Amino acid sequence: MANETLASIVPLLIVAVPVLITSAVAPWLMARAASSAKAREKEQDAKIRHEERQEDWARLDAVAARQAQAAQKAEEAARKAEETAKKADDATKVLTKNVSAVHILVNNNLTLATKDTLKSKTRSLMLLRENIALKMSSGQAATHEEEAEVALLSGEIKSLEEVLVDREKQAAIVEAQHS
Repeated sequence: MANETLASIVPLLIVAVPVLITSAVAPWLMARAASSAKAREKEQDAKIRHEERQEDWARLDAVAARQAQAAQKAEEAARKAEETAKKADDATKVLTKNVSAVHILVNNNLTLATKDTLKSKTRSLMLLRENIALKMSSGQAATHEEEAEVALLSGEIKSLEEVLVDREKQAAIVEAQHS
C-alpha cells in the first residue's frame, strides 16, 4: 500500500514541484529583469548626457578659439598702428632741416597714421562685433560695456573720417602753394 500511495503522489509531485518553484522564483526573476532594464536605461541616459556635455565643451572650445583668434587680430592691428606711428615719428626727426618739406611730410605721415588708426579702429570695431555675434550665437547677450565700446568706436571712426577729409583739403592747399 505504501508503494501505491507513493505511486499516486509522484505524479502529483511532478506537477506541483515545478509550479511551486516557478511561483517562488518568478517574482525574483521579474524584479531582476526590471532592475537590469532600469540599470541599462540609466546607463544609456548617462551616456547621452556625457555626449551632450562633450558637444557643449566642443562648442565652447570653438567659440574660445574664435575669440582668441579675434584677440590676436586686434593685437596685430594695434602693433601695426604702433609701428606706423613710430615710422612717422622717425621720419619727422630726420626731416627737421627743411621746414617746408617737414610740414608736407608731417602732414602726409599724420594723414597715414590717422588712416592707420582709422583702419585699426575699424578692425577693432569689426572684431568686437564678431565677438558679440559669436557670443550671441552661443546664447550669451552682449554686455553693456561691449555695447558702449561699439558706440565709442563708431564715434571715433566718424571723427577720424572727418579729420581725414580736412587733412586732404589742407594737403591740396599746401601742394598748390609749392607747385
